[in-house]
Order: sequence, then C-alpha cells, then structure tokens
Amino acid sequence: MKTMLMIPPQFLPVPAVRGGAVEELCTRLIEGNETSPRYDITVLSKPDDALEGARYCHTNIVPIQATRIHRVLARIINKIVFLTHRGQYVTPEALKILVLVLRGRHDVILVENDMLACNMISGFKWLKKRVRLIYHMHNDYDGSSKTPALVRDIMPHVDVFLVISEYLRSQVVSAEAVDMSDKVKVLDNAIDIKAFKQGGDRERWRREFGIDSRDMTFVYSGRITPEKGVRELIEAYIRMANASDCSTKLLIVGKSWFGTDDVDPYAEELKALSAGRDDIIFTGFVQHEDMPGVLSAADVAVIPSRWKEPFGLVVLEAMAAGLAIIATRSGAIPEIVSNESAFLINNEDDTIVDDLAAAMHTALDSEKRMQKIHDAQLTLTQHPEYDVHGYFDRFCDLIDERK
Repeated sequence: MKTMLMIPPQFLPVPAVRGGAVEELCTRLIEGNETSPRYDITVLSKPDDALEGARYCHTNIVPIQATRIHRVLARIINKIVFLTHRGQYVTPEALKILVLVLRGRHDVILVENDMLACNMISGFKWLKKRVRLIYHMHNDYDGSSKTPALVRDIMPHVDVFLVISEYLRSQVVSAEAVDMSDKVKVLDNAIDIKAFKQGGDRERWRREFGIDSRDMTFVYSGRITPEKGVRELIEAYIRMANASDCSTKLLIVGKSWFGTDDVDPYAEELKALSAGRDDIIFTGFVQHEDMPGVLSAADVAVIPSRWKEPFGLVVLEAMAAGLAIIATRSGAIPEIVSNESAFLINNEDDTIVDDLAAAMHTALDSEKRMQKIHDAQLTLTQHPEYDVHGYFDRFCDLIDERK
C-alpha cells in the first residue's frame, strides 16, 4: 500500500477533537481511508491530550513538538528571511516537520492549507523527485501566510494544487506568473448530509437553550470574529426584533477560536451589546457532533460574512438541516445557494445592517421561508459532491497521477 504524509496547519489537532473546518475535513479523509484503504497515512498533528483516544488501522498520529533547537533555528532563519522576503516566516514546528519530511519515505505528501510549510518543503522537492506533492488551499489570500507570490513560488513544484471552490480557483489562477492552471483542481467541501437531515430532538434542544415553542429562531454558527459579521447580525436582529410583533430568538453558536476557553474582547463586546436581552443566546463552543441537534432548534440560519468566504460549510449544514438561509453574496457562497434557494444580500458597509434586518423580517413570512427551504433541498439533491461519503474517493481521483 502507498504511504501518505498529511501535514495539517498546526493550529488545532487532527483528528478534529477541538473542532475546526480544515481539521474536520482532514478527519474525513482519514475516516474515508479507513473505510476504503488506499494509503498508510502519517498525520503530523498539533499535540493535544485528547488525541490519546484516537486509534486507526491505517493512520498513525504523530504529535509535533518543537524543541529548543528548532526555536533557536527558527529565530535565526526568520532574521535572514525578513531581509529578503518580508512577510514570510518559519515556525519552529515547520522546521520539525521539514526534518521528518526529509527523513521519511512517502509516496505522497499532502500539505493542508499551510502555504508557508508547502513553500519550504517544495524547496527540497529535488531531493524527493518521486514523491507527489499535493497542496490543499482552504482559505483566501491573507497578505502574509497566503499570497500570490507564494502561489507562484510553489506552483512549479506541486503535482496537484487543490482548492475548495471555483471562487478560490479563480483567485489562484489569476495569481500565476506562468500558465499552470491545469494543476489547480476543485475539491468541494462536504458534510454528512444524512446526519444533519436527521438532526436531533428539536424540542429537547430548544428547552436546553430556553427557546419557547412559539419563538421564530435565527441561528449563527461559526467563529465569533469581525470578518464573520456577528456584530452586524446582532445589530440587525435587535432592529428587526424591536420592530416586530413576532416572538423571536437569536442563537449565537461558537467562539472566537474553536474549542478554547480564552476570553476574547470582541466576544465580550458582543455580549455587552446584547446585555439585558433574553432573546439573544450565546452557546459558546459546540462539538461538531452536536451541531445537527443545535441547528434543529432553529428555523433560519444567518451567514452575515464580511470577508470573501472561500466556501461556506455552514451553508451546506443549514441546507441539510432544513433551515431557511440568509447570507451575504461573499466569495463562494453564491456557488452554493442562489436567490431562489436563499435570502441573499449585498455585503456593503453602509447597508448590511439594514439589509440583514430586512431579510430577517421577510423570513418571518412562513410561505416565503418554506419556498426557500424547498428550493435549497432541491439544490442539495442535485449536488452529490456536497456529501462527505464520497469525499475521500473524489480526493483520490483528483490526485491520481494517471489523470
């Protein structure tokens, strides 16, 4: 059997015991390989005590713990790099990973969303000519760790450059100095549609959050960060609720960073904005396996993203859960839903709060809401690529060296 080295970003552990969208999808690849083994996989993961219970037949989890030597070398290298490549840097963990890459014997090296690590590894590709190097990009350019310049650096050395949407593919292709667009392939993100369709005990989850049977419930699920538009959502909800005779609730599901207990100033600011209102509920971090149940407690999902969403997994989750969807036309979101299947609004600084409030008010109309839900369900059935049960097979087809 062929061997694969999987290198996730070193922010959260893999498998996804602390959540995280990229980490969840890495876990799906591992689980798919367990069901239909094609590789012996070694995963270089951020250390976490919860990983001790992770046991697989065809995957070995190796925690990456940088030593003092790695930290000293990283500081020296970064001082040199700063003089020639401002904005680029090397982490101690990346140096540890590079050592394992050079020592190992693998058929495939899969780098998940860490462009700096891929760039570093690609510089040594001449030592590993028979190894297929795959880069999987999950996020848009950020000005430092993901840039058009880095794409141009690594593109000649990778065998396949995976992206998660057509939007992201257009971003990558437009950055190339030479035409290597044939390497750039789309692997759509995917979810367990059946799990979200089955949902959970709606009444139990509503009782847990203090939601009355007559409450029309809106839900936001994701990171609590400025680029996700949570402040704008709360402001719009308050405006809508104050002007409506309907009994409503807003459920805010998530934290600033998945699975951590850190106090976050932005989240505290949002709670202050919501102070004194028992119709705005902050759940904190929710484990991924509980999300179908949490969504079953709601009626409408709101995705108020201010940044360009590279995909939008929460859109798929809401569709599968049978919720109506309000979303901004950001990044790849219009690839998944249209005006027929969702209440789409423009992402404009001076109108987004008004537009969100208006869309939420429109969603209170049961006939309009049910029509959107019907069309969203139809869209989901027309796109089998959104189902995670074929995700690993689609991944293998895209990286197959014969194609």
